[in-house]
Amino acid sequence: MSLTTRLAPVVRFPLTRILLGAAAVIGALLLTRALIEGAYEVLGLGPGGFFSIPAVMAVVVAVSLAYAGYVRLVERRAVTELSREGAFSEAGAGLLVGFSLLAGTIGVLAALGYYQVDALNPWSGTLVSAFAVALFAAWWEELLFRGLLFRILEESLGTWIALGISAAIFGAVHVVTPDWSVLGLIAIALEAGVLLGAAFVLTRRLWAAIGIHLGWNFGNACFDVSDGGSQGLFEASMRGPELLTGGADPGRSPVALALVSAVAVFVLVRAYRKGHVRRLFWRRPPPA
Repeated sequence: MSLTTRLAPVVRFPLTRILLGAAAVIGALLLTRALIEGAYEVLGLGPGGFFSIPAVMAVVVAVSLAYAGYVRLVERRAVTELSREGAFSEAGAGLLVGFSLLAGTIGVLAALGYYQVDALNPWSGTLVSAFAVALFAAWWEELLFRGLLFRILEESLGTWIALGISAAIFGAVHVVTPDWSVLGLIAIALEAGVLLGAAFVLTRRLWAAIGIHLGWNFGNACFDVSDGGSQGLFEASMRGPELLTGGADPGRSPVALALVSAVAVFVLVRAYRKGHVRRLFWRRPPPA
């Protein structure tokens, strides 16, 4: 028996596949970032250029190629989750949904007198920078968390368990963000983790999840409720009880939780009716 044959079961093991895929995506991200920052330094362009549109697009291409290479070499299949079918329509719809959810939350909080705009920044450059930062995070995180973690867990355990585990991990990793709180981590897990996983289940592609993630992040930057490092279109302040406003992050508020949860349930119901929900592993028929 050859070494390749002996190693095949190990490579096919779900945890091994997740680790290999994550190493490919994160490795491509770190390498590309190092090259870009090195080039900026050599050219004397100074720091801070990493989140320009060209730099972010370079990262998008690099991590996508790394992900596709992993799928081709390790899983030995076509990269259907990044197929061109539905790319623009699903990503565009997701972008609209994500931005609208955040804008709706802000609108309700503003109507209650909790969110107040103090100043308006020039839109030229501001929105471009905000979009670049939002795209950077949305793209590589969706490849990692929905393309790898959720998808592989779902194949092994079923949709519902995969949603729970991936959402919990997605919320937990945000402990590294400034001003994190337990309430914030729970909100991220219940809102973003479940909704983004549901978008993948419905379409069986990553475009809608990337669009929703991008729209929400872009809205955060526009409405000045982001700690992502980009200047927002508005300079605003949040005043009111933290339990209702979510403090500095309206995504933690009951308003956001209600809106996002409602959309997530709607998407999951549609996915179930289309037969896209995978059975729990103990309810599957035994393999032939």
